[in-house]
Amino acid sequence: MLKQKSGFSFKVTIIIALLFLSCSNPLKDNEQQFEFLIVDVGQGLSQIGISGSEAIVYDLGPSDGYEEFRRSYTNSGKPNVGSVVISHRDLDHSGGLIMLDSEINWSGQLVTSKYEDTSYIKSLYRGDAEDIKIRTICSGDTLGGLENVKVTCIWPPENISCEIPLEDQFVNRFSLVFLVQYGNTQVIITSDIDSVAQSRIASSFGSLLKSDILVIPHHGSSSSVNPVFSGYVNADISVISCALENQYGHPHNETLSVILMTGSFLTMTSLEGTVRFRSNGYYFTKF
Repeated sequence: MLKQKSGFSFKVTIIIALLFLSCSNPLKDNEQQFEFLIVDVGQGLSQIGISGSEAIVYDLGPSDGYEEFRRSYTNSGKPNVGSVVISHRDLDHSGGLIMLDSEINWSGQLVTSKYEDTSYIKSLYRGDAEDIKIRTICSGDTLGGLENVKVTCIWPPENISCEIPLEDQFVNRFSLVFLVQYGNTQVIITSDIDSVAQSRIASSFGSLLKSDILVIPHHGSSSSVNPVFSGYVNADISVISCALENQYGHPHNETLSVILMTGSFLTMTSLEGTVRFRSNGYYFTKF
């Protein structure tokens, strides 16, 4: 009888402990978390990083995808956008600037590559040009504005041998790439870089590329996945932003094969719409 009571008490203690662990969150409910959205802008790319009441927008997609961007932004509580990043001048990434309006609480800071045609990018904005402040960046620069979130540009390098602004054939290769870190979690944003750029990034950063989420470059095109780069990133989740049955055939089968070989879980905006993740500093969840 006594043994039974002791066993029962021990079991109750274990159950209470397990319930406590299962209910407890590494961060308290009222503590800040990091949200990362890949917006369904069709055949283009737009991402939003949100911490508390502040946000950074990474590309705005094409102009015809702007309404979904605005809807996603509004549903996220209309945070204050400290920076709008334009990774490169192609309209499937920058075209949303044409539509950007006062519905977006934006500081006016526009961030792009030091090798880009800044006058062209600025001209896309139809509002008061005097309100725009342009900052150009390259590898090693950081973006502030998100509390407890470190945003580091890792591409393009500080010195390249191409003319400035870049000629069209180099625009994708030298589009901006970021590591976005929150606690022990990380997202890598890759814009439209090609296999050559990925190889050089892998050589420079190696295991530092390890990320929870990888936004696949160039909408899943045939040159968008480099096996060495993908091996270093080793993402738990890979996201492709593209339109359903688009004219380019994105994503290509060879790209899908490489993603599947890495064991990464694949999600696509063409099938799921806007994809939303939340990090508590330890892991990401979809919501």
